[in-house]
Amino acid sequence: MTKFILASQSQRRIDFLTELGYQFDIMAADIDESAKKAERPRDYVRRVALEKAQKIASENPNRDILAADTVCAVGRRLLGKPTDKNQAFEYIKMMSGTSHRVYSSVCLIKANGEVKNKVIETRVKFRPMSNQDINHYLENEANWKGFAGGYAIQSTVGSSLVKSIVGSPSSVIGLPLYETQCLLKQI
Repeated sequence: MTKFILASQSQRRIDFLTELGYQFDIMAADIDESAKKAERPRDYVRRVALEKAQKIASENPNRDILAADTVCAVGRRLLGKPTDKNQAFEYIKMMSGTSHRVYSSVCLIKANGEVKNKVIETRVKFRPMSNQDINHYLENEANWKGFAGGYAIQSTVGSSLVKSIVGSPSSVIGLPLYETQCLLKQI
């Protein structure tokens, strides 16, 4: 199996790939992840994953590079990682009792320069929550800090917010495993 570079320091992505038996180097891609004006969520995650992969590929020619990005969206509004507790409250309140979409993109730039990029869309419905429920959830920063949309379905507390999910649970966690394995079989 060819050793590739993971353009991410996400512990969830590292854990997934390690558990699947892949061998890889880790290099974080320091890029501007700001959304462009009127950029749609699907286009946003595709672009960011590609730019992460391109950044690491430019520094490591002739290596296979894997990058990914995940974002929640309510309509066309992007919900990235909340910057503080107030923003996390706003995000969870917005999703309470409704459906939102989680978009994950995985991008592979092969050592020969060939680019493969897939976007996966998953629909998640939250249970209705009162302000008190949301504040209780937000008391522990580990529940929301560093997670797109301010929640992590891989945790018991985060998954308790979810009423239903249609699509890829691993994609919501941050790496669509089926699509990632399909891409990695090509190297």
